[in-house]
Amino acid sequence: MGIPEDRTYGLGCLAARGRLKLAQGQLEEGVADLLWCSQRLAERAAVWPSTWRAYAAPVLAALGDKQRAVQLAHEQLAAARRVGAPGALGMSLRTAALAIGGDEGLALLREAVAVLERSSARLELAHAFADLGAELSRCGRRTEGRDAQRRAITLAGQCGAVALAERATAGLHAGPGRRARIELTGPSALTAAERRVCRQVTEGQTNREVAQALFVTEKTVERHLSSAYQKLGIRSRFQLVSAIGG
Repeated sequence: MGIPEDRTYGLGCLAARGRLKLAQGQLEEGVADLLWCSQRLAERAAVWPSTWRAYAAPVLAALGDKQRAVQLAHEQLAAARRVGAPGALGMSLRTAALAIGGDEGLALLREAVAVLERSSARLELAHAFADLGAELSRCGRRTEGRDAQRRAITLAGQCGAVALAERATAGLHAGPGRRARIELTGPSALTAAERRVCRQVTEGQTNREVAQALFVTEKTVERHLSSAYQKLGIRSRFQLVSAIGG
């Protein structure tokens, strides 16, 4: 099915399709959609708003086209700085850092965190902390990296971003040495499995329904709930909504 090029929303659909393919691991196909989107935008002399470069640049770098990746990253960053919107700028800084790497990439990640902390883009801030933590750990600055990963885990949990929380947790525990500590109480202390169970319960599902939905036993659901109650300082499922923020 083609994209209606004579409609304004057509380019948005094309960019969204590219992002979806990237999320599904279809990197070449996703980048192709984003580059096609760039051609259509160029024909219309449209520079902003558009985030296609921010999504394409890190993937191009991963695919080995470093020169094109760095070029797009700098173009996106220049446009974002001109506009100045904190959320878009923070995201552009973060993705540029992933495309560029090295000392410049680390500096861009630090700037991304600083910009996003002054914005309402909490999920993007979680991504920035996760990427900063990973880069710091790669540079051998594990203590600072773990602090960043902990912030990522907390924010991801607040946003319900389970996959991101799991990635940050894996980064927190990676490498040699003692297993790093995460918070022992509160919503941030919940494991990914506990968060999934709690989310289902807050939607009104019974233990049996949760077990069927998650393909686990009712005993497993009960165990996760018991652990979650202890960490959250509550006694029943009726207190879950207020305990985990809805």
